[in-house]
Amino acid sequence: MTPAIHALVMIAATAGSVVICRKHWTRPTVGRVFIAFTLGLGAMFVSIMVSFHMCALGQPFQQWLVPGVALIAILALVGNRMWRRTTAAILVMFMLGLSLHYGGVVHGTDWVGVVSYPAENGGEGDGAREWHTWLTGFYRR
Repeated sequence: MTPAIHALVMIAATAGSVVICRKHWTRPTVGRVFIAFTLGLGAMFVSIMVSFHMCALGQPFQQWLVPGVALIAILALVGNRMWRRTTAAILVMFMLGLSLHYGGVVHGTDWVGVVSYPAENGGEGDGAREWHTWLTGFYRR
């Protein structure tokens, strides 16, 4: 999956979450908001633990943050139990899948996750911005 498709998946997940929140919105209760933040932040933490790696090529912050915020909104604002659970499960899969995909892409030959990165010759390389860099964090080598 190229970074452009990666960005489109992130946009689709966010847009789909907004549509579902608008269509199935109910007034949130204090308990549901508490559970939304607890489960949403917990899912983000798990995604960080699964995908975090100590390298100079970048970390997948946007990949867990964007679906994680959407997850919190879905859990807090959607009243229909089936829509809430199904959308939450899909967002958690996106969060983990996109984070792991990010690690695979930045360790390839075409993309990095930081502007200045260690080059193969021992110097530093400069990453080039693309249209999706603001969302995905991918820079072309």
